[in-house]
Amino acid sequence: MQHKLDFVKEYLPRGNRVYMFGHGAGAYMLLSILPYIKDDFNLRKAVCLFPTIEKMNESPHGIRLRKVVSNCPELVDSISELLHMHVFRNIVHLCNDELEKIGTLDETLLFHKNLIYFYYGTNDGWCPIEQGNQMNERLARGHVVLEKDSVEHSFVFRDAATMAEKVLQFIV
Repeated sequence: MQHKLDFVKEYLPRGNRVYMFGHGAGAYMLLSILPYIKDDFNLRKAVCLFPTIEKMNESPHGIRLRKVVSNCPELVDSISELLHMHVFRNIVHLCNDELEKIGTLDETLLFHKNLIYFYYGTNDGWCPIEQGNQMNERLARGHVVLEKDSVEHSFVFRDAATMAEKVLQFIV
């Protein structure tokens, strides 16, 4: 997380209004650094899109990913030989790290409730809609959006324009 925090402190403008967005596990990272930056910047909102901030290893995709990265070391080694070895090993390390760290919801991530907004998908293999319903009960009205348009977690492939419109609503 430190490298994310360092990047934000160096490159984010301090005087302008800032809206930060985190997608998937990036939402976890955003919420983790929020306490360290909120007073230094004119931060208006921290928006978490399809937020993978809890129970990642219990999600349908997390269960599948865990099987691949932890039970198939020879597969990892074989792919490492075909691809750039260091990059692939870093990907596997990141997967294992996220699966391990993103477990039970860390309530301290929600400390700045007035700044935090969530957008949950109805059919998301990383963060099931039940988590969105539970978050909706925790936060003030309007801070949790439960999408109804069947936008996928990997929205950039099919639903980029739709999500661009939805993201714009958080800023305007």
